Amino acid sequence: MDEGIYKITFTGDILCKKQMLESARTTDGYDFGSVFAGVRHLLTDSDLVIGNLETPIIDEDGDLVRKRISFGAPKEFAKAIHDAGVHVVSTANNHALDRGIEGLESTIEKLDEIGIKHTGTFKSPEHGELTIEEKGVKIGILSYTYGTNAHHNKVYLEESEEWRVNLFQKQELHNPVLRKIFLKRDDSFLMRMMDRLYCIFHPLYIGKSVGERRQPDSYERERLDKDIDKMMSHDPDISVMCMHIGGQYNKKPSHYSKETAEYMRKKGVNLIIGNHEHVIHEADISHIGDNTLTAYCLGNFVSTSGVLETPYDKNAEYSCLLHVMIDTVTKKIKKVTYNILVIEKDPEGGVRTVNSFDRLQREKDPEKRNILGHKTLSAVAVFSGKRPEKPLEEYVLFEG
Repeated sequence: MDEGIYKITFTGDILCKKQMLESARTTDGYDFGSVFAGVRHLLTDSDLVIGNLETPIIDEDGDLVRKRISFGAPKEFAKAIHDAGVHVVSTANNHALDRGIEGLESTIEKLDEIGIKHTGTFKSPEHGELTIEEKGVKIGILSYTYGTNAHHNKVYLEESEEWRVNLFQKQELHNPVLRKIFLKRDDSFLMRMMDRLYCIFHPLYIGKSVGERRQPDSYERERLDKDIDKMMSHDPDISVMCMHIGGQYNKKPSHYSKETAEYMRKKGVNLIIGNHEHVIHEADISHIGDNTLTAYCLGNFVSTSGVLETPYDKNAEYSCLLHVMIDTVTKKIKKVTYNILVIEKDPEGGVRTVNSFDRLQREKDPEKRNILGHKTLSAVAVFSGKRPEKPLEEYVLFEG
C-alpha cells in the first residue's frame, strides 16, 4: 500500500450457520480457514479491515445453533476471521443477545483473547470509545443496531443494563402491553386482530414486521448524540458508524435507514456503513466532497443464504468489499473502490467466499458463466447506479 494512503476496508455481514459448523468440524474442534481463503489477499492488503460479526462466540459445543435464527459459533470461527485479516468487528446487531448476557460477554472475552478489536456491545458501563491511530490517521469507530431480536430470544434488557448494547431505538416490543399482544397472538383471536390493526393503522408500524417496527425513545437518541459527540471530542480524522438497520432482503434502504444515516452525516460522521439487510444496497457519494460516504448495505460477506438455504432469488450470496483510501496528509477520501464477492459451495458441504471475478474465471460452463456474469453486473449496478460492460476484478466508485 502507498505510504501516503491509509486504506480502510469494510466487509458485509459475517454469519456462522449450522451447515458451516458441520463442514468445519474436525476430530479435535473446527477449522474455518477455507471459508475465507479466497478473499484473504483482498483483506491483508488493507491497513484496517472492519466487519460486522453477526454471531455470538460461545463455548457451548453441540448446541451452537439452537434455532434457525439463534446463532452461536466456536472461538475457531473468530480466529479464522482474524487470520483472514479482519482487525475490527462491530458487535451491535440483532443477534447480539441470541445467547443472552452470558453470550454477549463470552463474545467480547474471546475477541479480546484473539486480538480482534470490537465495539457496539459491552461488559461494563464504563467502556471506552474505539479509536485507532496508524500512519498519522486517527479513526473513531461506533457501532449501533436497530434491535436485538428480543421478540424471538426473549432477552429484554433492564433499564439499568441498556448500556450493554448500542441501540438506535428501544428493543422491539419493549412495551409490555404490545409484547403481550404479539407474543400471545396465536392464542387469542382478539390479540391477533389487535396486532393486525397496529400493522395497518399505527404510523410507525404500517406494513412492518415486528423486527422492522419503530420503537422510538428520547433516551436512545440522546445516547447516540452523546456517543458521537464523545467520539468527535477525540478529534478523529475519520469517523465511522457501523449501522445495523433496516429490513431483511428489502430491495432498497428504508426511509428510516436513510433518515438515520442523514442524521449521523449531519452530526459529522464520515463513513456510514450499513449492514443487516443481507443484500447489496446503494452507495451514496453525493456528499463525498464533504469527506462523507454512505453505503446502506454491503450484503453477506459469509452466510449460507442463497447457496445452501433460502432465499435463492435475492442475490443474497453476493456482497461488496468496500475500500476507502484516505490521504494521510490531507485526511481526505482520495479514492473508493470495491470488489463484488460471491459465496459458493465448498467441497465439504459448507460455503466459502471468493471474488466473483475469480469465480467467473474458473467457470467452464458457458450457461453458468453467463448467469454469474449477469448477477455480478447486477450487483455492481445496484451498489454504484452504473452497469459496466463486463465484470472486473475491482471497481472504482470514486476517485478525487
